[in-house]
Amino acid sequence: MTARGANVAVEVAGLGKGLDQVLDCMRKFGRVALLGCTRNSDFTIDHYRKIHGPEITLVGAHTAARPIEESSPNEWTTRDDMSAIMNLISHGRFDFTKVYERIASPLDADKIYDDPINDRSFPVALFDRDTVEDLTMKKFTELKRGALVVSLIHRSTDECIADAVKSEADGADGFILHAERLDEKYRTPEEIAKIQAATSLPVMVLNYRTEDCRDDAKLNDLKLGCARLGLPAVDVPIYSFDEGNTHDSLTGCAASFAAYDPDEVSTNPTAIEKQKELIDKFHELGCEVLMSAHIGKVMPKEETLALAREIESRGADIVKIIANAKNEEELCIVLCTINYLKNNLKTPFLYQTCGKYGKFVRPTAFMFGSCIVLCNDEIYEMSNPEKPLMRDVNKIKRLLMWED
Repeated sequence: MTARGANVAVEVAGLGKGLDQVLDCMRKFGRVALLGCTRNSDFTIDHYRKIHGPEITLVGAHTAARPIEESSPNEWTTRDDMSAIMNLISHGRFDFTKVYERIASPLDADKIYDDPINDRSFPVALFDRDTVEDLTMKKFTELKRGALVVSLIHRSTDECIADAVKSEADGADGFILHAERLDEKYRTPEEIAKIQAATSLPVMVLNYRTEDCRDDAKLNDLKLGCARLGLPAVDVPIYSFDEGNTHDSLTGCAASFAAYDPDEVSTNPTAIEKQKELIDKFHELGCEVLMSAHIGKVMPKEETLALAREIESRGADIVKIIANAKNEEELCIVLCTINYLKNNLKTPFLYQTCGKYGKFVRPTAFMFGSCIVLCNDEIYEMSNPEKPLMRDVNKIKRLLMWED
């Protein structure tokens, strides 16, 4: 306390007497946040001497009054809260593992919330939905068309958990986790399982090749470990187990799409057999498989369908093809191709384009037949800015009155 009083005070007791005492401690033009709920009316305050005269600002701090998304100058929202938590975690100033004292079943929720009445230490519990057999999460193939799947791209599991919790509150339907972007100490099945345990939504594990690791066996071992711990889905790239240049495998290939020489696509027979064996292992563990192909170009719709059916034949539950439209004509081909796949492919698919025109296709492809929308809840340090913000996709749905 300074000699002239406090600039800012937070009243947490919820007592009229407490608020009266706080006002006695304020300097001119100070601000008092009313965090406590002063519901009783058996107190009086000298408003002229303690508020009007010194020009004190009283700020109501009831969380129910704040908007979720739309920020105004100097107004704090639920989204701002979550962003603040993410910043604290990213700078190492907040550790989620130190917040909760025990793990409990959601069926024990009544008892957990009654505990503070009898226990002044106010124990904090993390609810683990996996302890309840009938609380089964949806599979990716069960999500409605246009489902919002948020990308988790962070260095630590704590950052991923914070992003997932916030995104779930904001309306996400699922997550894809880029395991290759995690710091090495967090790149384990046990650490990744903590992320799934923190959300009721399905998490798909990606683990792409990087400059530091191009060993597909090692990359897939991590995903297998995750599947054994209950992670519901993984991404298997179509180049998996092809150690050479995938373009070489297309030379002389009878598949019609081979003539367009798509990037990353391997038709190496040995690699294909290993991919099928790997997918069978995931299926035995109850894990869905998305097979991805980042082809780097736009092919005619017939050839894209041929590629999608090739991916389908390898056992994938979801087909993912990412093209790269370079002009308006190719953009039109992409949109027509999405609808063409919808009418001719049995397996759920995700077909999008990157680059300039991807900013149009990514948030709208579901309207033409793509199964999910890959998006961001917020833009963080490692986020892919080409992916739309979840709230912007929701605005598009509302404007177009979209219903599937």
